[in-house]
Amino acid sequence: MLCRRGCWPRATTAVGVFASADYLRRRGAPRTVEELAQHDLVGLDRSEELIRGFAEHGIVVDKSAFAFRCDDHTALVHAVAAGLGLGFIAHVAAAAVGLVEVRLPMPPLSLPIWLATHQEVHTSRRIRLVTDVLAEVLASLPLSSSSSSSSSSSSLPSSSSSTADPVR
Repeated sequence: MLCRRGCWPRATTAVGVFASADYLRRRGAPRTVEELAQHDLVGLDRSEELIRGFAEHGIVVDKSAFAFRCDDHTALVHAVAAGLGLGFIAHVAAAAVGLVEVRLPMPPLSLPIWLATHQEVHTSRRIRLVTDVLAEVLASLPLSSSSSSSSSSSSLPSSSSSTADPVR
């Protein structure tokens, strides 16, 4: 994200691999990152972060591996809820539509939540006041177990990290 002024990470949100219960009944749950790559995936169209993450572990996937691609996060959540495939979804969004988390042997993932403001945040007292309140609210939300506002790596860890129950 390109942001010159008035834009900074304010919080993080936990991300996991999620699917609908119907998808898991039909296809089963992957137990490793390698098995995940064999499933129908739902992801962003223009971002290649997941493709790079798989490649870092010697798993070749390209955009054709994705059953559904778009750049609208709400549409991605609903595509996963409709059973189109597995997706990397924020926990808070997944809970809102009743998705099931697929636990893989990988460390927790998180994404930054950015607060973007008009450039007048530096010169308008009213805009600054609203921005400060929004920043306080974001910081107080239980979005992630991490209090850091830095982005974690998007790469996928190897399947030898640990073993876990694949569906929570």
